[in-house]
Amino acid sequence: MSDYSPLGLLFDSAGIGEWAVLGVVALIVYGPHRLPAMARQLGRLLSRLQQAADLFRLQLMSFEKDVEEQTKQADQPDRQARPGLTDSPDGGDEQRSPTEERKP
Repeated sequence: MSDYSPLGLLFDSAGIGEWAVLGVVALIVYGPHRLPAMARQLGRLLSRLQQAADLFRLQLMSFEKDVEEQTKQADQPDRQARPGLTDSPDGGDEQRSPTEERKP
């Protein structure tokens, strides 16, 4: 499992200068009194987004695992459920008795 974070793109793409400009603009627009409360709200929002992304990734991996298991089960021959059936040369199944030998 990789440590891919969708929020990593946001933080990796912006440098120190861009974050400083955003901080100064936020300080001017919202003021020093409202900025800490907004930062807490932004932190909570980012945390919820990360949790939602992790939950979605886990559900997707679980679904993929279920599909793989069902595919493996579908690919296996179903001979245990129908032991009296054998493959005929024409592609269909024919009934034979358990004591009858198979002809080459």
